[in-house]
Amino acid sequence: MSISNRSKIRGDFLLLSLADIAAWQLLKLLDVSFGVSQVPRCMARLPALQRGAVWKQGQVELLWDSILRQFPVGALVLTPILKGQKARLGKYSDKNWVDGVDVTHHLLDGQQRANAIALGFYDPFHVDFGQEINKDGAILWLDISPPRQGNTRQFLFRLTTLGSRDKVSHAV
Repeated sequence: MSISNRSKIRGDFLLLSLADIAAWQLLKLLDVSFGVSQVPRCMARLPALQRGAVWKQGQVELLWDSILRQFPVGALVLTPILKGQKARLGKYSDKNWVDGVDVTHHLLDGQQRANAIALGFYDPFHVDFGQEINKDGAILWLDISPPRQGNTRQFLFRLTTLGSRDKVSHAV
C-alpha cells in the first residue's frame, strides 16, 4: 500500500483527513471496498501511559456537530514512535493489524476526539465491523428531524450504546 496523498506535511504540521484519523482504529477503512486504497502517512496508536476513553455521549455528539459545521475542533498532538516504546489500542481499534501498515506515531493529545471520529466511520451493519471492535455497541446516528426550538446544534447526532438503547440522548 502506498502513502496517502490526502495526508500532507506542512512545516511541523501534518494535515490529516477524518478518514485518516478513523483508520488508526478502524483498519477496515484501508480496504479498497471502503474507498480508501492508500495507507495514511501517519498511523497512530496510544502510548502505554494514556488513560482510557472518558467522553460521555453528549460530548461525541457535540464534536460531530462542530465538525459538520466546520468549527475548529483542536489539533491532535502526535510524536514519532521511538524504538522499543509500547503502544496500546484505542477504544474502537481493530485487534487484527494489517500487514504492511506500520505504526508511525503515538497520539499524545486528542484520544477522545480520535475515538469520536472513528465512531463516526464505524458501520454497524457492515459484516467486517463486528462486536469485537465495538464492545459497547456504540452507534452514532444523524437525526434528520428538525432541531427543537432553542437547540444550539445545527446537526442532531444521537449516540446510542447497548446500555442506552431505551434512553436516547436529547442534550441541547
